[in-house]
Amino acid sequence: MSDPEIIRLIRRNFVPVALNLYEIREAKGAAGDFFRAVQKQAPELYQGLYLVTPEGKLLAAHGKAEDPPAKWTAAVRGTLEQALKISGPLPARTDTRGDPPGLRGKGFDKDGSSIWAVYTRPMVLGLDRRGLGDHALDSIRISAEDWKAWSPPRDAVVGTRWSLPAEVGRKLHKVLSPTSDANTLARPDEVSDATFKLRITQITDGLATVRIDGHLAGIHTWQFEPNKGKKIRAAVGLLGIGTVHLKTGQWREITLVGEGLYSHFPPYDEPSRYGAVVEWRRD
Repeated sequence: MSDPEIIRLIRRNFVPVALNLYEIREAKGAAGDFFRAVQKQAPELYQGLYLVTPEGKLLAAHGKAEDPPAKWTAAVRGTLEQALKISGPLPARTDTRGDPPGLRGKGFDKDGSSIWAVYTRPMVLGLDRRGLGDHALDSIRISAEDWKAWSPPRDAVVGTRWSLPAEVGRKLHKVLSPTSDANTLARPDEVSDATFKLRITQITDGLATVRIDGHLAGIHTWQFEPNKGKKIRAAVGLLGIGTVHLKTGQWREITLVGEGLYSHFPPYDEPSRYGAVVEWRRD
């Protein structure tokens, strides 16, 4: 989808919408009904790219994994062109520009929450580039109430220690899979260990440097047949650093780096190494 020609075709002719399959197929109301009606027109697809009219008529679809990636790009471009051929000439859309994920990894939302950026990728050979897999992007929303648990005590000095409540630590569950797929990712209620210990290592002009040591582990139960009930396990150690204003308790930035082990359900349960990064900054 990052191919320049694909971007041009979409910007000129389509209204792109990204949907979470696990949510939209169960959604009540008009949106769920619309998606299910479209999906019935391409029953051979589990998920993928659907090109539809506002009335819900399927023009073209693509959901087959292609290898190498260049072949996949060509297939997607061909799907877009097929839909345009069926629909006939369309007036060009007015070009609008924006930054929908503008809050990802920085700043605060109107309700005082923030969105932390998450990156994971397989690293089966550690830092050796030959073992690096495709990276996954995700996000974690930290509420205004969660931020209170992250902030140090008001009388904090160098050496002050505190820990996060387990329910706050579980919010970082999205680092428990190298692919960030809901099929493989432990949900918050499946996190068996969420330990985060924080310690102030330095204070300069009221700005405290905080070391963060964390550990997350979870067991995800596969939800669908024929593998329903099988277990997927993951554990990751996290080491981080951040800065916080002691007077206000407001953080300026946080970065966490982690190394984990991931085991799919048998017979694909050979532990595999992966890496994770979580980051956020105020500005």
